[in-house]
Formats: sequence, structure tokens, C-alpha cells
Amino acid sequence: MRRWVLSLLVIGGAACGGGTPPQLSDLTTSSRRAQIGSEVFLSAQLFDPDGDLHGGRLVAGIRSVDSDQVDLQGESPILGFENARTRGEVIVGLQLLGAVGEGEYEVSLQAEDGAGDRSEPLRDTIRYSF
Repeated sequence: MRRWVLSLLVIGGAACGGGTPPQLSDLTTSSRRAQIGSEVFLSAQLFDPDGDLHGGRLVAGIRSVDSDQVDLQGESPILGFENARTRGEVIVGLQLLGAVGEGEYEVSLQAEDGAGDRSEPLRDTIRYSF
């Protein structure tokens, strides 16, 4: 059985702008090595000049680098960006459980604003073991 948990915490700031898709930058991973079943946190800076992040979503993914055993995505609404807030930090918790193997896994994070404009995905690699 495979289960993937996606949790989200967003901390926002304020500003206004217009016309471009959201931008993610400065992806950090809480650990480059993790045990299967432990939670790993991804954090990134989120910026959207339009101020239309309210109603948007974050899409997080995890996939096996060495095989096609795992290729999962999950999404969560972007919270905390009401009233045209355009800047903040997003933190996503990933947890890989079940019958998966040890090895390298690529994690990704992408933002979509309320208008449906998507950022470029950010990627990093984590090594999972038992």
C-alpha cells in the first residue's frame, strides 16, 4: 500500500502587481536523506505580482529516479494570501509510506494562482532508506 501525505503551511506578506504567473524560488529541503515513513519538508519563496494567489494551489510531486515505481502528485490550496498578498514562504510536508524501495527520489513543487497561471516547477533530490 502506498500513501503520500501532503501538508501545507503558508506565511504571507503584502504587495500588489499584475500580469505574470507566480514564481517560486529558493527551494530548500529539510533533509537530503530520510527514512521511508518520515516527513520531509520543502520550503520555497512564493511571489505573484498579480496578487491573485487566493484560490490558487500548490502542486507537489515525488518520483523515483532509479525506476518508475513511484510517480505521485498531490495538491493543496494556497492559504494566507487573501487581500492581494503577493509574497510569502510556502512549506510543504511530504511523507512516503508503504511498499516503496530505497533510493533516490526527485521532489518537485509548483504554484498555480487563482487565474490558472503556473510557475515553473522547482526540483530537488532526496535519498530514502529503511
